[in-house]
Amino acid sequence: MKHLTPIIILASILMASCTSQKKLAYLNNLPETSGEETFTMEIPDYKIQSRDILYITIKAMTPDGRITDFLTSVGSYMSGTSLGDESGYLYGYNVNPEGNIIIPVVGPVKVSGLTLEETKKFLQTKVDKVFNNSTVECKLLSFKFTVLGEVKEP
Repeated sequence: MKHLTPIIILASILMASCTSQKKLAYLNNLPETSGEETFTMEIPDYKIQSRDILYITIKAMTPDGRITDFLTSVGSYMSGTSLGDESGYLYGYNVNPEGNIIIPVVGPVKVSGLTLEETKKFLQTKVDKVFNNSTVECKLLSFKFTVLGEVKEP
């Protein structure tokens, strides 16, 4: 009996600290649906906005038939150096508050409100005026996420 009392007290404290899902604010008033309806696989197209960071490369064929990087994500023109994976994030093209990126070959380009595919096509039309047989690649480097629930650190 002497050893049973602390176990009973500990068990009652643990049981009293449990909270049902109905008392949690972020789980109230959820519709009764199946998992297939709640978690759809369709991802909406992301629209570029100010303060985003874009990875942009322009490749073109030289007159002797070689493919050359005329513009890399690190913002250098005709760069031949190779940097680490972090360099794209550090030196990617930042979308300024007006929604523009500044590309040395083309100049300022308004990309705010466009999807990545629309931006790629728009840049391709601008680059085709400067280079023949060119290819433009555009990717999003910055991302935002939301945490739901209790976390130790954000």
